[in-house]
Amino acid sequence: MSKDLLRGVLALPLLLLLSGCISFEYDGRSGGEPTSEVQLYRKAADIKRPFEVLGTATVSADYTDVSQDRMIAKLKNEAAEYGADAVLIVAQQVIPYQQRNADPRFNTTSDLDNESSSWSQIYKDVDLTYGSMRGTPNNNSTVTSYNRIIRAEFLKFTPEGETSQTQQQKTAESEAEAI
Repeated sequence: MSKDLLRGVLALPLLLLLSGCISFEYDGRSGGEPTSEVQLYRKAADIKRPFEVLGTATVSADYTDVSQDRMIAKLKNEAAEYGADAVLIVAQQVIPYQQRNADPRFNTTSDLDNESSSWSQIYKDVDLTYGSMRGTPNNNSTVTSYNRIIRAEFLKFTPEGETSQTQQQKTAESEAEAI
C-alpha cells in the first residue's frame, strides 16, 4: 500500500471523529452492572414503575452537525454503561455557540416547538445563512453557530412496593403542571 493511500485511510477515521462530536458530562453514581436495554422517557408522568435517580447527564453538540437522535442515542449508551434502566429527558436548549459556557435557562421538553421566537430565529439563521435548496447563501460574515444541549436523568427501576422520594416529587410536579 502506498504512503499516500495509507495516510488517507488513517486520516478518514480521525476526520469523522472530529466532525459531529458530542460532549458528555455525568454527575451521579453507577446503578451496577451495565444494562442491555435503556428506555427513553420525555415526561416523568409516563413512567409507570417505581424508580430512583442515579444522576444527571448533559450532552451538547453543534446544532447543524449532530442530530437530536444521535445525542439521545449517546445518552442511552452512556446510561447503559452506568447501569441505568431508563433516561428521562428533563431539559433541552438550543443556544448560540458563544453562550455554551454560560448556564442558560433550559426549556422543558414541552417548551420546544416550531412556533416559538427562538426556534424561528434559528430556522432563519440556518436557512438564510447556510443556504438552502430555495435560494443562495447570504453573506457568511455573520454566521451564528448553535449548540444543542440536552439534560437528562439516569433512572434505575426499583422493586414494585418501593417508591422513591424523587419519583413522588416528580409525579406531584407533573400533576401540578397539568392543572
